[in-house]
Amino acid sequence: WVHEPHSPIATDPQFEALYKGHENSKYMGNITQLDHALGQVMEALDKEGVSENTFLFFTSDNGPVARFGGTTGGLRGGKRSSHEGGIRVPGIARWPGHIPAGTTNDVPVIGTDIFSTILDVVDIPLPTDRTIDGVSMLPAFQGKDLTRKIPLFWRTHVSQAADRVALRLGDWKIVGDETLTQFLLFEIQKDWREQNDLATSMPEKLEEMKTALLKVWKNIEAEGPKDWWLNERQKPMKGATLNY
Repeated sequence: WVHEPHSPIATDPQFEALYKGHENSKYMGNITQLDHALGQVMEALDKEGVSENTFLFFTSDNGPVARFGGTTGGLRGGKRSSHEGGIRVPGIARWPGHIPAGTTNDVPVIGTDIFSTILDVVDIPLPTDRTIDGVSMLPAFQGKDLTRKIPLFWRTHVSQAADRVALRLGDWKIVGDETLTQFLLFEIQKDWREQNDLATSMPEKLEEMKTALLKVWKNIEAEGPKDWWLNERQKPMKGATLNY
């Protein structure tokens, strides 16, 4: 919805001035500029009289880029990484009367859960003619665990070759390279900085996680339009334009 804080870091002088003297004043002002934009949305909801009956969810599509001023707070990696610095992002939900104000929990959710959550809110059944990766977040807002048929999964084609894919099951996370032959294993709930690779010391757990990862990977490959897309791009253009 907003550009901030994507590059180029375009910050209104009034927001940058708030951090005069700081080395990263432009980036810090950019974050405040984002906050201001969200505030405008919330003010509009108040003006329309619907803020008490609106589900609002604020998050990011990926982690920060350090050279622009962003920080992961100690998480490994950053934007384009399948490590936590690239995929663990802020998540703030507001829904008066349904989500207790000021509460926090560490039940993991993911962007693909938003679709299932909205359908749950408006009491519409999930489609049955396709695979739905996400689940409703509503139990998480009450501090309850979520039951997933498909584990949390990340596949980033622009990441470094060593961390192209990742999967999380409960407290465990596996990270794989682009060849799907080299893997890292973390007990992510305890080791959220991903400093202690357990792949060698826990081969059975590694194999369990690897099997789960490859299953999800193959299912996505089978369902995806990859081959069709490649074939279409290789066809000669004969007066028609294909849009992707």
